[in-house]
Amino acid sequence: MAVRQAAIFDVDDTIINTEEFRIKVLKKVCDELNLTPKIERFKYMPEASTEERLKKLYPAHYRKMWQKWCSIYSDEFKNEIRLFAGIKTMLNRLHKSGVLLFILSTRDKKMILAALEKHKLKGIFTEILGRKKFGGKKPSPAGIDYIAKKYNLKRSNILFVGDSRTDRQTAVKGNIRFAYATWKNPTRYKHNFYTRRPRPL
Repeated sequence: MAVRQAAIFDVDDTIINTEEFRIKVLKKVCDELNLTPKIERFKYMPEASTEERLKKLYPAHYRKMWQKWCSIYSDEFKNEIRLFAGIKTMLNRLHKSGVLLFILSTRDKKMILAALEKHKLKGIFTEILGRKKFGGKKPSPAGIDYIAKKYNLKRSNILFVGDSRTDRQTAVKGNIRFAYATWKNPTRYKHNFYTRRPRPL
């Protein structure tokens, strides 16, 4: 009997280039409110959420900015979001080789599905776990526990692919290996694997 292998993927800045889209939204929000877009400072806070970044960079205008941000982001997400170069080929190859593919994200599942449908990737994932599916926010291992139990997978045969320290902590707490997707950010942190571009793992 063949060994069942699985790969769990983060979404933002792992499969889709969310940071590029965030910068576009930041410029629009600042333009509407006649503010200066602090792009470089915004970019150098990759571990912080967008809300946290805005709160720190624009404390006097944070509430208005966040309200506009949510509206613009939601309206334009599906049309503006882009995949990283090579990611679609890598995912399709993994799927065809028999690897079970999952998504584990704190993003709303509807937005994840919209991005996957746009790029014709929805059907290759065994299950998509959005923020309402599993108990606990990353780095809680609840999502990993759910996948391992439901699909009868040995943790030694599961790999988590993500772009942040929080993703790594999630993998460590879930007792599975971690591959750091460095196509957006360089890294100083120790991980099981590093991959500079999307390719079979």
